[in-house]
Amino acid sequence: MSAKELCFFVPSDRPGRPWYGLNDIMQAAKLSGPRRPDSQKLKAEKHVADKAWAAMVEQGWTEPEGRCDVILTFVEMGRNRDPDNIFGGAKYVMDALCAPLFHHRDKHGKEVWRHMNGCGAIHDDSQRYVRLRCAIADETSRRNPGVWVRIIRETEEE
Repeated sequence: MSAKELCFFVPSDRPGRPWYGLNDIMQAAKLSGPRRPDSQKLKAEKHVADKAWAAMVEQGWTEPEGRCDVILTFVEMGRNRDPDNIFGGAKYVMDALCAPLFHHRDKHGKEVWRHMNGCGAIHDDSQRYVRLRCAIADETSRRNPGVWVRIIRETEEE
């Protein structure tokens, strides 16, 4: 039987900086150009997926078949960033939690995947599978900013 809940912390992978926010994502998109892969996104997804996978193994978690609640609680370094900027960083976390899914082959025969770096903690991050809640932690941490991830499996009625 799989665990009902998965909970783990993802520290920022940027020394001396908080978890990615919307401004960071927009800046990376401007610098990388429209057709080049966004290395910031791939790096962040791998970082989250590694932490999630370790927690899944430790806590006995398997991918839920139905809906689940995902609660992201961002631990900031201070109180300077706007909440809408902070919550933009949920994109990288949610994509990393999804199960990889083969999408199609492009005109050159190359495989195209959705959530290629995902760890399978959730099936997909659409509203069909997830009720997402984002919050900012009451306490700040200059030394250990990041995001708490809590996934709660929907209980199945008998």
